[in-house]
Amino acid sequence: MLARLFAASADLLARRRSRQVRKTFVFIAGIAAGVYLSRHIEANPETKKALNQTGAKIKTFANAVTEGYKEQEAKASKTTKPKTSK
Repeated sequence: MLARLFAASADLLARRRSRQVRKTFVFIAGIAAGVYLSRHIEANPETKKALNQTGAKIKTFANAVTEGYKEQEAKASKTTKPKTSK
């Protein structure tokens, strides 16, 4: 019985280590990819220009969504009457 408990705890510990190693690997790979991409973007002016244009388009889209949301919110607040408490 004690051997079973020891084997189960050893297995659990091995899985935790494996998960931690995988998380660390993904983290380091993400940093490496970020460094590679930033160097590539800085070295290539066309890529930098395309990235800036894409960023501007995303900001325009986000502002349009925000504006639409605020308009819908204003319409909803006009149509609903506040309840009065008695």
